Amino acid sequence: MKYAKINEKFTYGFEIEGVFSYRLLEWLKKDGVKRKYHCDEKSDGSVDVAVPYDREDEFNHDDGLEELGIGIFRNLKDMLYVLRQFKNEDNYYWNSTCGVHVHVKPETPELKSKILDYKFIKHLQDWARDNLSEIVRQRIVNRNQYCMTYGNLNTTFYDMRAQSKYRFVRNHPQGTLEFRFFSACDDKAKDVELFFRELFRELKKIKQRKASSNYIYLVDESEINDNYVMKNEEAISEVFKMKPACEEIKDLYMIEKDGRSPLECRVARSNQRNQPYPYPYISGVDF
Repeated sequence: MKYAKINEKFTYGFEIEGVFSYRLLEWLKKDGVKRKYHCDEKSDGSVDVAVPYDREDEFNHDDGLEELGIGIFRNLKDMLYVLRQFKNEDNYYWNSTCGVHVHVKPETPELKSKILDYKFIKHLQDWARDNLSEIVRQRIVNRNQYCMTYGNLNTTFYDMRAQSKYRFVRNHPQGTLEFRFFSACDDKAKDVELFFRELFRELKKIKQRKASSNYIYLVDESEINDNYVMKNEEAISEVFKMKPACEEIKDLYMIEKDGRSPLECRVARSNQRNQPYPYPYISGVDF
């Protein structure tokens, strides 16, 4: 099955929780050497899965092996091939305490910023709720504590900057985007494939339309000057619910960056009035 060309602009990996057979673990080691990916064993205290008594000898029950981290894959197809090898009640057991976290790493910061957009994320949340497995829908609707959805732009922006963990998608410290809402259910590979097909379709739409103030991209920081701030003050104020934005947002960044007080920020800024000034922003307003 073919995927959009943009599929090749990411690298992939996944984490899966549950109980794994010795046969599966051995296969992963051999296939990992062949396909050049790693399989890391991890501990997760939130996972609680039972295996039938008559099959206990076939499965690894070590307390430190409730999760596997597998990657890196150069395309979605290769990752899905490995994910499909986890077959419930054959070489793997799962229950409602188990999830699948898919990591993707965009090849450019610009591509990453297009995904870390509140409208884009909101669309993905709604689409996953309405189109994937029932258990995934329940995780989203009930705001599962390990993959809570985003409710507004302001929260999204600050959670992305803070790299908050237990969200629908996490801005991971290692540079990946971690989609945490998938279930380890029997349809896990199907859910992942359908979701990323939709993500690729939406990215293609963005590429085809002109940037506008109605489609705001989240990025970490940039250098801009006071003329930019004054020109976009109304839009920035609306985004951050701050007034005046050109003062308070700058103060916020300096406090975050080097611990200076608001007063010290204002003094420093008065001495840099004609210099480019970095601060956290949302681009796509008016360059």
